[in-house]
Amino acid sequence: MNGFINIIIANKFLKFEINKMRELSFQLDNTIMKYPSTITYILIVIINCICFRTEAQELLRFDSSLFAGSGNCHTCHTSGVGTFRTFDGEDISPPFSWRSSMMANSARDPLWRSKVRAETIEFPNLRSAIEDKCTTCHAPMGRTQLLSDGSDVYSLDILDEDPKGIDGVSCTLCHQIDAEGFGEEDSFSGHFIIQNDRIIFGPYTTPLTATMINMVGYTPEYSSHIKQSELCAVCHTLFTSYIDSSGNPAGHFPEQTPYLEWENSVYPSQTVSCQSCHMPHVNESMTISVRPPWLETQRIPVWKHEFVGGNILIPSIFKDNAQTLGATSSSFHFENTIEKSGGMLENAIDLSSETHLSEGLLSLDVTVVNKSGHKFPTGFPSRRAWLRVHITAENDSILFDSGRWDENNEIYTPREPYQLHNNIISHDNVVQIYETVMADEFGEPTMTLLKAARYLKDNRIPPLGYVSDVPGYQDIAIIGAATEDNDFNRKNGNEGTGVDIVHYKINIPENAGTLTVEVGMYYQSLSPEFAEDIFSHNHKDIAQFMDMYLSSYRSPVPIVKTVSVLTPTSVYDGSDKIPESFLLHQNMPNPFNSYTTISFNVFKSDNFNLSVFNAAGQKVNTLLTGILSPGKYSVKWNGTNHDGEIVPSGLYLYELKNNLSKTTKKMIIIE
Repeated sequence: MNGFINIIIANKFLKFEINKMRELSFQLDNTIMKYPSTITYILIVIINCICFRTEAQELLRFDSSLFAGSGNCHTCHTSGVGTFRTFDGEDISPPFSWRSSMMANSARDPLWRSKVRAETIEFPNLRSAIEDKCTTCHAPMGRTQLLSDGSDVYSLDILDEDPKGIDGVSCTLCHQIDAEGFGEEDSFSGHFIIQNDRIIFGPYTTPLTATMINMVGYTPEYSSHIKQSELCAVCHTLFTSYIDSSGNPAGHFPEQTPYLEWENSVYPSQTVSCQSCHMPHVNESMTISVRPPWLETQRIPVWKHEFVGGNILIPSIFKDNAQTLGATSSSFHFENTIEKSGGMLENAIDLSSETHLSEGLLSLDVTVVNKSGHKFPTGFPSRRAWLRVHITAENDSILFDSGRWDENNEIYTPREPYQLHNNIISHDNVVQIYETVMADEFGEPTMTLLKAARYLKDNRIPPLGYVSDVPGYQDIAIIGAATEDNDFNRKNGNEGTGVDIVHYKINIPENAGTLTVEVGMYYQSLSPEFAEDIFSHNHKDIAQFMDMYLSSYRSPVPIVKTVSVLTPTSVYDGSDKIPESFLLHQNMPNPFNSYTTISFNVFKSDNFNLSVFNAAGQKVNTLLTGILSPGKYSVKWNGTNHDGEIVPSGLYLYELKNNLSKTTKKMIIIE
């Protein structure tokens, strides 16, 4: 007991490493599940407070006729003795994951606020309508309560003084949305329905009603609609009005339509919903409330309230500016969200490449598979993804580099007026960029939402099963040169592959020797051009966001990468006994302190993967993946992980495998 108290005091006043305390917290949680006692419970509560609470403001608490704050719900739905803890100690309580999500911070989002300010500057006479429309889903509790109270228009000025608005997309908002009109056009663009009946919908039958009524004044009720994609669609299917050159409303523009894209895929028939990916569940029995203390009801599955997508930039800005932005999350919470967002991106795309070199012409076919349930990238038009193809000769000279970027993270490519979709690429100033390009009523590119009448380009990769012969296709259509690409969402003329195949034809000098071909998919949630357009407007919110943006780490996010090594003149000479598939050699030099070379022989064409693992078996980096022809190969490794960071000295393993077998060898890095 005294030992634990000493640790707590030391951490509080001597600032011992916080991660050590978090690890201790998780260990104690596991202990408490096996050996519950009052003293142990008190210890874990104290340590959790030190580890997770002192870095963040408290969740908001308030009561109104319609809503209660996230802090009110946190009182019961938090981790405790066997509550919201997985077998391996992970905290999956809703407040833990949700508080650092973009849903929790939707009203604080500096990008959103800056974009709203930019639009109102361009259309000052429409400021009230713009702010009211944009707060419908970014500050839904504040605006819904205000309308329920008899007022007409919600604004950013009201929002800044309203905890109901600042609490973002919170617990009592989503769990009160009625299923009436679900999936219909009238429910989109924030037209959700909340009855004034204080009923909270949940995914479990036979809910315990008395405690929730006593604690927050809501009656829990089972309803399956809480698990349906249509719930998410009420805000994540957004049509906005556009204004013509005379200043008059002229029609509606599909700003973002992930639900409609999902609906036009194979996933509804497979009962895969938005929640399947963005609220992954845990198949472990646990209680979901710490009150009443004698509660023994076990629920399974339990859904994680992570709500992550591909946005890493804005959570990173929140992490670095939490106090300024009024966030209720610590850096630890934001790091958790950022990590899971990176995992979401990695799981969204499969990338493979096949190379062939003949008479100085390298043919490289890159296949991109969309594994998500909607177009990739999805949502807001500021987002884009692109392919980078980087080819070097044996002497490390660069032969081809399509998709590289400059110090401002802008892609090297002529973008006047924008980069077209491509099926065949032969020059490295041509880049395959997956994006939308908005156009005004005259067909000129624009980044102003209220001027956006249509899209000039939409070659975002569709999901599996996506076809053009469906009602309402005009709102989710593939637009531009991609419609004429027989390798884009097509195979043998049939739609719905969810795949794009890009063909690179590259001239290679005779003396290039062994070629290293790197193919990667990169992502930006905010393109530099979109950011610059916002920053061209003058407002204090925009200036604040610009400072945060320019100070942030905003390099393009690598999603997936393949590396192939091609030795055109090097084939097996028969001097050694021929293994069945491949032969992996010991790296040279070994030990090493700057770089090492890993060599191997291939005797039969196959799909190969060469990866590095640490002594604990965790993958550090993938050095090569792809289809290799018979020949001798060598790959250099400079001792970095997949993020380009130098790994610590010590023992590492490198593994070469194909579809049939694998071989592993050891190597050592020294300082």
